[in-house]
Amino acid sequence: MKRLREEISVFLQNRMYVILLLLVAVGGYGFKLMHPTIGIDDTPYEYYFSDGLAVVVGRWVLFLLNRFLDIGDYAPFLTDFAGVLLLLAAVTIWSAVCRRIFGQAIPMWGYLAFACLFISNPLISEVFTYFLHNGVAIGYTFSGLAIWAFMEGLEKEKLLGGLGDWAVSALCIWVAIGCYESFAVVFLVGALLVLFARRLTGQQDKPVASVFWLGVILVVAIVLRSLMTNLMIAGFSLEGLRDEADQRSLGELIAWITDPEGRAEMTMALKRLLVMYGVFAYHYMPIAMYVAACVIFVVYGLFSTVRRRDLWLTVYMIGVFVAAWILIFIEGKVTVYRACQFLPLFCAFSFLLLFYAGRRWLGGQSRAEGAVCREKTVAAIKIVAALAAAVLIWNQTADLNNWFYVDYRKYEYSKETMNRIAWELEENYDTSKPLVFIGVFDTPMELIQDAYVPIGSETFFKMNRITQMIDPHLLEKYYRRNHIWVAQTPSLSVIGWGMSAFDGNQELIKFMEMHGHSFVGVEGEAYIREVALVHQDMPVWPAEGSIKEEEEYIVINFGF
Repeated sequence: MKRLREEISVFLQNRMYVILLLLVAVGGYGFKLMHPTIGIDDTPYEYYFSDGLAVVVGRWVLFLLNRFLDIGDYAPFLTDFAGVLLLLAAVTIWSAVCRRIFGQAIPMWGYLAFACLFISNPLISEVFTYFLHNGVAIGYTFSGLAIWAFMEGLEKEKLLGGLGDWAVSALCIWVAIGCYESFAVVFLVGALLVLFARRLTGQQDKPVASVFWLGVILVVAIVLRSLMTNLMIAGFSLEGLRDEADQRSLGELIAWITDPEGRAEMTMALKRLLVMYGVFAYHYMPIAMYVAACVIFVVYGLFSTVRRRDLWLTVYMIGVFVAAWILIFIEGKVTVYRACQFLPLFCAFSFLLLFYAGRRWLGGQSRAEGAVCREKTVAAIKIVAALAAAVLIWNQTADLNNWFYVDYRKYEYSKETMNRIAWELEENYDTSKPLVFIGVFDTPMELIQDAYVPIGSETFFKMNRITQMIDPHLLEKYYRRNHIWVAQTPSLSVIGWGMSAFDGNQELIKFMEMHGHSFVGVEGEAYIREVALVHQDMPVWPAEGSIKEEEEYIVINFGF
């Protein structure tokens, strides 16, 4: 821990690092902090973090934290602010991890660029709009600590000398995956990137032993998570919530191997992976950054393998991609953006590799006799590289800020819509009767158009040319409202979700309650469908007659 504190202090004592990183954080997250919103999964915060549903699905950290810090009460600015501070701490720990490997081979501004690219990655907006952000800031912090401890164990001279460090690593990643299970992938990807980079810089670890202990650490953490989950379920009497969790049997997990239908589903999942994390790069900036990072990583990995005649570099490189997408084979579907916490780390690390390669090349050129790149030329190239990094960081920060703005506009529209409905109900109807919302609610495309690509646009045809070579109907899987949806969370509506979440419309009723209106909801999707069948020909809100009072309920129609 003393060594960790010393190496972190190198960054904290550097004014350039602290000031510029804070500016990027303010630019990217400032609007979100000052404009809180209520969206999907924000209304049932008590259900998750006070009643205990989060524990049942294995996310025990925030539930336990709520017992001490009272985070179960909705406090958007405070929790968002704490999340940003923890993100700053997390990227500084990861920067220290990188500096531990590359040392002076990368200047301080290179590590600053890594930290800024990490924290400003727009994909973080996919999860940061949720209340408590699924604990991603805590997860990044503890996964960074886990990687640090893993490296400490690798540096021990005796093979078993690192047992204590690896135990600490297992405990840290246990906490991380207790926030969000996707941090198991972050740890795997991060550890393999570390092994790749250490070998690249001449730090010869024992590959088989290193990978073995990496697997042991993760298995121990997963077992501890399972034990902790069951212990807390028993200790807090949460048995009744087990049926609320979506759990897959072992047979379901391996169906893609044993069952033809399962293999077909897996094939489709791999096709969707290519679309979501490849083709969508034409429109969605974080995916464009990911594709660019993949190209950098693969090209430099293969070049280094040939130059150094070290096949392990390619093995680690392949391992990074396998680890990144291993959840597809476990979940049987493509990982959604809000669960891809490895991606900001991978993108930032790949660009750090680019800085490392450029620094080594420039250093070699400047020392070589008769080299074209003289001292002034080298200095000019460094300035251009720094400016290019600044452009990338600015564009990422602007895109991150934009998605929070989209979320805010979407929320304001949803709030205004439900307030208008509430005022009309309170003035003209018997509000002691339960409300039944039917139809499909769509946020106006003008508010969320950045999350979509219009069918027939130039970008659409670029996407279609690629997907047609794989599957003529592949892109059709993403058709919605005569558009292709590209960003996930921004395209979703809290009203549409709240109409049927948790087998009823209680979350939409809670949304209205959080804005000063008290109504009664209904439970049972089957019951809501029955009401919809009877009233599907009603006028559509806000037309006259779109709200109708029956003997047992009041129905509001959003249209079909």
